Amino acid sequence: MRLAVLSFAAASLFAGLPSAAMAEIDPYVLPAVSKWNVDYGQGKCRLSRTFGSGPNTHVLLLDQDRAGSAAAVTVAGPSFERFRVNREASIAFGDAMSIEAEPQRAQLGTMRYGIVFPDIDFGTPAQGAQAPGAGELDVGVGNSISYLTFTQKRRAVRLQTGPMGEAFDVLNDCTKNLARG
Repeated sequence: MRLAVLSFAAASLFAGLPSAAMAEIDPYVLPAVSKWNVDYGQGKCRLSRTFGSGPNTHVLLLDQDRAGSAAAVTVAGPSFERFRVNREASIAFGDAMSIEAEPQRAQLGTMRYGIVFPDIDFGTPAQGAQAPGAGELDVGVGNSISYLTFTQKRRAVRLQTGPMGEAFDVLNDCTKNLARG
């Protein structure tokens, strides 16, 4: 009997400790509900896509004002309410890579909660010698990215973008048009 009580007490103690699996944050996953939209603007190119629906609608924007491997990344929607500016966040590009950056506040029309990362390089770590923003968005890298996960402290939001290669190709075409004037 005494052994059973001690076993129960030990099991209860270990049940209260976080496991390695619990230490990971399960992201809130939002599926894409629109196709990519491109705006061939006068001074910049913009890709946009929506995720979720109704009061849970979220938006992802990629903006470039010149050709390069970097873009401004803006996300907005109710899941970003508790994300803070001037506090480091991470962005995971699918399973390929993750970067750390500090977001700034973004205002998108009626969406109250938005953040922007002004200069995110979508290059690969192997391109270390290449200056951020050089060249163009790599379609091969884009095809390896099927989601973007934004994490800050204990909050994680995943946007299921699907492969981004075709979207990168369209954005590259747009910035080439900008350069031609």
